[in-house]
Amino acid sequence: HRVADALGRALQLTNILRDLREDLGLKRLYLPDELLTAHGIASREPETVLANPALDKVCAELGARARKHFDAADAAMDECSRRAMRPARLMEAMYRGLLDRMEQQNWMLADAQVRVPSSIKLWYVLRHGLV
Repeated sequence: HRVADALGRALQLTNILRDLREDLGLKRLYLPDELLTAHGIASREPETVLANPALDKVCAELGARARKHFDAADAAMDECSRRAMRPARLMEAMYRGLLDRMEQQNWMLADAQVRVPSSIKLWYVLRHGLV
């Protein structure tokens, strides 16, 4: 249950960051109010929020939260059967890789969607899915 809770939260926060542009097109915004307020963003209109220069700080803080949940999931998985945790470890590797790439590319604030290259995904499958 600890793995599911921590990993689920990490994946959801990563998805929020990954889908900023897509959600903008749907006129949706899933960034937490408390983070927007803490970084001086008063509007809750998606276009205005995504144009705000403080958005990168909001994304960085949300990314840090996701990393804490990934770390908690790792600790919980370490207490479980390695074999039973293969799918969870693989999913975690994929999403951590996505989070890393989004951070490197300024939280997907550019127009192109951030993706993990197929070669890296294959490495994750070989490393976590088969051994």
